[in-house]
Amino acid sequence: MTYSLIFFVVLSLLLLLEIKTIKIFGLIIVCCLLLVVLAIVILGGTSLKFANVNYTEISNIFIPYGVILFAYGGTAAVVTVRQILRRNEKKIMPAVLIGTLIAMIIYVVFTVVVVGITGKATTEVATVGLGQALGPSMLLFGNLFALFAMGSVFLNGGLILREFYQYDFRIHKIWAWLLVISVPLILYLFVAQDFVRTMGVAGGLAYGITGIVIVSLFWKAKKKGDRKPEFSLPRLKIVGSVLILTFVLGMIYTLATVIG
Repeated sequence: MTYSLIFFVVLSLLLLLEIKTIKIFGLIIVCCLLLVVLAIVILGGTSLKFANVNYTEISNIFIPYGVILFAYGGTAAVVTVRQILRRNEKKIMPAVLIGTLIAMIIYVVFTVVVVGITGKATTEVATVGLGQALGPSMLLFGNLFALFAMGSVFLNGGLILREFYQYDFRIHKIWAWLLVISVPLILYLFVAQDFVRTMGVAGGLAYGITGIVIVSLFWKAKKKGDRKPEFSLPRLKIVGSVLILTFVLGMIYTLATVIG
C-alpha cells in the first residue's frame, strides 16, 4: 500500500505541470514501456508454451470484459491529439489509428507472454506469476511494465480531466487538480483494493457509459453539426446500435458480478 501511495503522490504532482511538460513525461514513459515489453519478450520467449495459450473455458469468457474495456479505453487521448495537432488536422486520424494499434500490440504481446509462461497458474497481478515462474529479473521487468502502463494512463486521463474542469467549468487549476486526484484516492483507500475487480467495475461501468455517450454524440453531430470535421465517418446506425447494446449488456453484467 505504501508503494501505491508513493506512486500516486509522484504522478499527482506531475499533473500540476503544464501540458507540454506532462506530454514529455508521457512520451518518456511510453518509450520505457516499449523497452520493458521488449525485455519481457526476450527473457520469457524461451519459456513460452503455446499449449497454455490454447486453454479455453467458455464459462469464463465474459470475466475480462470490464478489464479489457478499461485497458483500451483511450478516448480521452483524442482531445490531447487534437490540441497537439492544431493546424495539422489531417494527421489526427492516422495518429489515432497508429496510437490505438501500438497499444493493442503491446497488450496482446504482454498477454500472450504471460499466459504462455504461467498458463492456469496466472496470478491476479500477472507480474507476480511471472516472477514465480522465471525469477526476480522477470518480476522486476513485469513490475516496471505495470508501473509504466498505469503511469501513462494516469497522466493522460488526469490531464484531460484537469483541463475539462478548468476550461469547461471555469474551476481554478488547483481545485481542478484536487478534484482529479481525490476520487481515485478515496476509492483506493475506502472502497476497494481488489486490483482486477476495481478495473473491471471501472471499465464495465465508466467506459460503458462513455461509449454510449460517444456513439450518441456522434449521431447528433452527424445530424445537426454545422462545421466541417477533420475527418468524416458514415453514420453507421446498425453498428452504433450494436455497440450501445453491447455496452448496456456489459454494464448489466458488471453490476450483476458486483452484487453477486
